Amino acid sequence: MDDLLPFVKSEICCALREEIESECYWQDQFRRLQNENPCIAQVIARFATALENEDIAQSVTIGAILVYRLLESQAEANRMEDEFKFDLRE
Repeated sequence: MDDLLPFVKSEICCALREEIESECYWQDQFRRLQNENPCIAQVIARFATALENEDIAQSVTIGAILVYRLLESQAEANRMEDEFKFDLRE
């Protein structure tokens, strides 16, 4: 079941909240998304540009990037947990 989306834990939300400090965070993350997962970036961009209200378009873009980052961060944490897991009974 590795292909399912991860369940995002509250610790990931807190960590991501700390990560979002710089003013250009969202622009940087969108550029990174364009390089690493261009299909998703294109869907976000097309959906946002179809909206007539610029503020709503920006909010939708930020929301989509936020969800992507939460899932990405949790998947990374899960991989690390699996990689460094050991059995205390040994």
